[in-house]
Amino acid sequence: MIFSPKAITKAEFDEVANGAQVHSNVLLDYRKKYPVAIIELPFGVQGNTTVPVVSVDFFGNGETAEVGSVICFDMENPWHIKQLGAKASVILNPSYDW
Repeated sequence: MIFSPKAITKAEFDEVANGAQVHSNVLLDYRKKYPVAIIELPFGVQGNTTVPVVSVDFFGNGETAEVGSVICFDMENPWHIKQLGAKASVILNPSYDW
């Protein structure tokens, strides 16, 4: 999952997808830690061991919120998710089953 306050070009997306994060408008880059067994595990590589949290000014008024993100099955692993408890006020969780 990539979170940015403005549109990301294909070149920026490709750089992040290949492990580089050189553009300042990419705020959060999170790769799924726990692939779904049978469906994704044979094809995926485990991602982040820590959950990133960033300050985001959603409305452009200078007030920020701490935002973290996990993907789908990562929410089923409390030892991974508990990292967000004290840090994030907003959790983004794109998923199929939540």
